[in-house]
Order: sequence, then C-alpha cells, then structure tokens
Amino acid sequence: QAFAAEGTFPDQNFAREIMQLFSVGLTHLEMDGSLRNGRDTPTYGTHDIVTMARAWTGFTLDTMRGNMETVKKNENFIDPMAIDPNKRDAFPKTDILGGYIGDHYPLCHDLPAKHFLQKGARYVYQNTGADLSLEPGYEGTQLTEAYANVMPAELASVMTSGEAVCDNTTGRCRVPVVSGDMRGPLYQANLHVVDANGNKAVRIWKVINWARKEAQVNSFVWKPLPGPDGTPDFDAAKAEFDAAFPAGTELKVTNYDPAEGSEGESPTPVTMYTPDSSSELYAALCNENNGACEPPPVVHLNKKKSCPNGDACNRLDDMRTVKIVGGDGATHFFNYEKPACVRLAVFEGKVTAWKRKTDDDEFENAQCADKRLAVGGGACCYGGADGSVALWLAPHQCAVVGERMTYATLAKRCEEKGYVVCQDYLDTDSTSGSVTCDKSTGGSAGGQHTWMDKDCAVKVQVYEDGAVGLVSDDTPATVDGRVQRSTKNTFYPRWADNDGDGVGDFPTATHADCEDVDGSKVCTVTVGVAPVFPSKPSKADAEAQLKIGAFDPAMYGNQYSCGSACSGDVVVYKDTAGTDDVDITAIIGVQKPESLGGGYAWYMNKIETVNVAGYSFRNAPHFMPLAGSKTSSGNQQKVNDFEAKAAAAHETDALIDHLLHHHNTAPFVSKLLIQRMVTSNPSPRYIKAVATAFRDGKHAASGKGSGRIGCMEATVRAILLDREAWSRTLDADPGHGAAR
Repeated sequence: QAFAAEGTFPDQNFAREIMQLFSVGLTHLEMDGSLRNGRDTPTYGTHDIVTMARAWTGFTLDTMRGNMETVKKNENFIDPMAIDPNKRDAFPKTDILGGYIGDHYPLCHDLPAKHFLQKGARYVYQNTGADLSLEPGYEGTQLTEAYANVMPAELASVMTSGEAVCDNTTGRCRVPVVSGDMRGPLYQANLHVVDANGNKAVRIWKVINWARKEAQVNSFVWKPLPGPDGTPDFDAAKAEFDAAFPAGTELKVTNYDPAEGSEGESPTPVTMYTPDSSSELYAALCNENNGACEPPPVVHLNKKKSCPNGDACNRLDDMRTVKIVGGDGATHFFNYEKPACVRLAVFEGKVTAWKRKTDDDEFENAQCADKRLAVGGGACCYGGADGSVALWLAPHQCAVVGERMTYATLAKRCEEKGYVVCQDYLDTDSTSGSVTCDKSTGGSAGGQHTWMDKDCAVKVQVYEDGAVGLVSDDTPATVDGRVQRSTKNTFYPRWADNDGDGVGDFPTATHADCEDVDGSKVCTVTVGVAPVFPSKPSKADAEAQLKIGAFDPAMYGNQYSCGSACSGDVVVYKDTAGTDDVDITAIIGVQKPESLGGGYAWYMNKIETVNVAGYSFRNAPHFMPLAGSKTSSGNQQKVNDFEAKAAAAHETDALIDHLLHHHNTAPFVSKLLIQRMVTSNPSPRYIKAVATAFRDGKHAASGKGSGRIGCMEATVRAILLDREAWSRTLDADPGHGAAR
C-alpha cells in the first residue's frame, strides 16, 4: 500500500526480487552474459528499490465469486489480483536507466478533441453499473434537484426593527429584524436586499446566517461587498443600508435584482450521457440483434465516429460513463477508458474544490489542478456590474451528469451566458450537496471537484537526500493531504548535473526562493519549455533525447502535416497553424523494429524543465490522477473512479515493459533458462544466440517465432536446437555441466 493510504512505506521485497531474480539481475551484462564493458556495475540501487516498491502498490485480492471454492473463507486466490486506486502511490517513479516510468507516453492534456470517438477508443462494459466511473445513484437522475436552492428566487421576507451595526473586527454587519418568512439555504452569496415595492435595493455580498435570539426576533447578518481595495467599507455599508431600510421597513432578500425585471435563467435538466439509436457510438456499443443490444465485454471503435447534430457529446472534453438503452428497453453501461497517458508533476494551475466547509474561506479537499486537464465540474457565478467576480451561483453549464471539463471550457461556457467562473465555492444545503456537474456531491455519496478562478502553483520540498515532495499550499485551507508539507509522499527526480561529476545536484544552501522546513527546503519553482531539436534529427539522436510521447498525428485531423517527407526512419509533423520551424509543437515519428510492433513511435519535440533555486530536473511524468477525485484532508486518498483504476493498470504495464526491454533482461533470463533446461555452464556464444532470439522474437535458424520481444517459442527453440544442447563431446566434458 502507498504511504498516503496507511502512513507506512510499502514493502520492498517483491520489487527487489522481481529485478534480482526474474528480470535484470544484479549487474549490467552484454548480450553474451559477460559483464558490460568489463565492469561489475550494479543494475539498481537502494533508491531504485524504494521507487519500484511504490510502483507495485495497490494490488489486492479480487472479490469472491459464487462458483468458487477456497480453503480460506472470502479469499480469492484464483482470479488475477485487482488494483485498488485508493492504495496506489500516485506520484512519479524513476526507472533504473536514468529516466522515469512514464517516459515516452503522451501527455493527457494533449489528447485530441473528441478522443473518445477516435479509432481504437476503448469502452468496457459494466452490466449493472456497479463500477461506474460516476458515483452510485446516477442512473436516471437529473441535475435539477441540486440547483433548487440557487436558482434566482426570493429567500426571505422580514421587517427591520432597528439600525444596522457593522463590526470590522468580525467583518460582518447585523440588523435586528422582526421574524418573517425565512427560507432558502443558511449560506448564500451576492444577494439583493429590496423593499417590499422593489424601489430601493442594496446589493450585499454574503448572508452568513439567520441568528435566532428571542421568540419572534431575528438578526439579519451579512458581509458587505468588498471595496476597490478588496476589503469592505463598513461605514459606507451601514449608511447605505440604514438609508434604504429604516426601522419598520419591510424588506426582501432575493437571488436577483428585481429592477432588472428578470429572475434569471433556470438550469437545464441533464442526465447521464445516453446516445440515441441514431448515434454511431450507440451502434458500436449496442451491437444490436433483432432489436435488442448484445454488448461485448470490451469495444474498440473500428473507425472514427461522429456525434449527431445537437447531441451532448459535441460539447464534451471527456467521456466517462455511457448509458445505452436497447430497443427492448434493457439498459447497459459502458465506461470509457482513456488511452495510456501521463500527467506532469509541476504546473501552473487553478484551484478545484469539492465543497465549502465553513464560512471563513475553508474548503473541503481543495486541490491545485492542471487547468489543461478535464478534471473539474461546471459551476458558474454571476459577475458584478463593476466587472468584479461574484460569488453568486448561476445555473450550471453541464452537458451531462458527472461531466468533467478543462478550465478553458468552463470559462468559455460561463462567458457565453454572461457569467464568470466562481472565485468561491459554496454548499447549497445539507440535502442537495454541492453545485457542480455531479448530482450527488453532497454527503458521502459524491466527490467531484469544480473549478474556481483562483490561481495556484506547485512548489517542491527538497529533502537532504535529493528526494522531492510536491507541495500545494496556496490553495484554500484543507488541501489534499498528499501535497501538504512534510508528508513523506516523495520521489527521486532526475536532477541535472551542475558540476560535471556525473551526479545530479540539488539545492542545499539558503536561497531566496526557498524556505527552511524541518531540515528540508520548500521552494517556489518555474517551468521552462524548449524544443529538443531545431530540425529533423537522426534516428539515434531522436531515440536518445526525446522523452515526451505524442499521439498519432492522424488523430488530430488536418492539424498536422508532414509535407512531402512522410516516410523513412524519422518523420516530422508540423502544426499547420504554426510556423515552418521544427518547434515545441512538432510531432516526431521514429520507426520501431518489428520486435516492438513496427510502425512509428511518436514523440513531442519538447522538454520541460523544473527550475529550483539555481538547480533543475526534468519535469516528472506520472500516470495516476492527483486532482479531480475526492480525497480526505489527511493522507488517506479516497478514489472511486474507473479512470484511476485504468491509470494504475497503465502504470503497471509501463513498469513491466521497462523491465522487459531493459538490455539486461534478454541475456539474464536466457542464461537462467539454459541452465535449467540444458547446462549450468553455457558458453557466451550460446547465451548470445538465445538472448538474440528472446530480444527479436525469432529463432534465427528456423525463422519461427512471433517477432515480438520475449517470445517463448523462439527462445525455447534457440535453447533446445543449439549445437551445445546436442554435443556428445560437451556431454562428456565434466566442466560443461548437465541439465538439472
């Protein structure tokens, strides 16, 4: 389990033994099994073991099935283990060759528009909806309930019984009122107070509460609007209020200004995404037969699909769960699984929050999120007449229940309606929960975050051994516990070698950008982005220096062009909207050998560098999402999200691929197999022949094998058909060794 899950470090035995006994061995080898460059160089060190232990976290026994017998009750030792994202370490991991697990994978924020409709998009069937990427209780629901108390409406009707009293110590104003009709939530924002005829109006900032004192007597408590300098002018607020509403005035508190003659827009009811039978996506997922759907367990789209005109999917940045209703009325659910992609550890972002916790700017599970990622919900606010950002919630801008969008998409939707992105985030009441695209966010059922117009950035906490923790403490209070200071949720970045001694260097001395904290340094950082190559590189240079993967440029339609040079070992695709230069927008393709599947491996022509107090490291990729799901304020992370489970599986695949493709694995495993099948003392020639068959996936003499690395048919043929396996002379040599 990850440290964030239980507060203890993960066990290291499995990670060490996978490397030592089953993949790369202890020392670097040549293909013939001899020491690489003639030196006894370790393949991994202590930091690598610690990192690999983090990479294997989250595995747990799968749930029991009714048709299974076990010796121990309720322990499933038959099915493959499942991955629990709550127990998975979410932070970057370094590999054992000087890079990161996640290198060569594309960035999630580079996913093309409508990636969920691209050829190859993967949908996984969920027959009961029990493992929906949305929270339980979504099926058949609408968002209208969640907005019942924030639609423009009259909230109270009371009568003043004295002058207002403002106190700049508490930051509140209070006026005694005679009890009247008080309804609506206890906490609202950007309200209008008007007299009974609507002739006089004062716009206030927040209603804090309705404080009951004696029978039939209440106090109306509010915070005045901030002045030009951001702080309320209490004297002006008192004077304005008393002038408009002297004692005995009947007043109303509303969510709109009656002088504008409109009660505003009502929210549009939306539900889980449910394409109709005219949709190409519906046809692919339903697999209709005689009017009924016969959905396969997994669907890969065989070609690019399109959305019908007016369909909700035209507005989506991301797809999550799809509901299919067959012609017979039967309901089916699919989860969309993104292609494997990575996020970057350090970025400039915007705050997302789950819900407001109190009235003093404290938020539950506030997070700093990369605004390029579709991880936030769609709540907008009304803007002030003076151009200020209001805290008054406007109707939602959600296309489907559970929708997550980028910050830019939310800002555009808000602007189109004349709204703004909220600078604050409020609960509506205890029954309807928080206002976002998630119907069930309140209480224990939900967990979707929504964007706020609050800038945030990631800092790094650098420890004495060079380990780094990510810190996000400029978000409102109660931040995600995994990114607080001194949490021990650390990783070892690839620090640049400043002094040329072959070892990465990191800040240890006092610096203006850093704060000393418990023997470590919490530092502000900047991120630099630069092209790797100014022109088309050689294949060797591209393979050695390009680290950030890319999606196939064909997925972007006509956005990229390779001109007339669209073949060869290396191809360069340029953004048609950019310049003719090979810049950071260029996608470079490097031809892969057949043993790795052939075709092209795609890379972005850029490198991102995190600059820390005069030192630097390459921005670290990670698979697991750190923002967008509910987490507790402590270390425990709580994720009920299909995307997180898929990301954990992708990370595991990347780790296994890294070990499989390591230059040591072919000779190390080949020698072990020879020793167990033929002789304990194989010659270097014999080891190299078998290792080559393992690496290339082909047995050279017979041509048999799949052509993919690790092919056992090719490897076993190379072992058993080699002349050393059949030599009578060697069999008679006592120094040759025999099969065990």
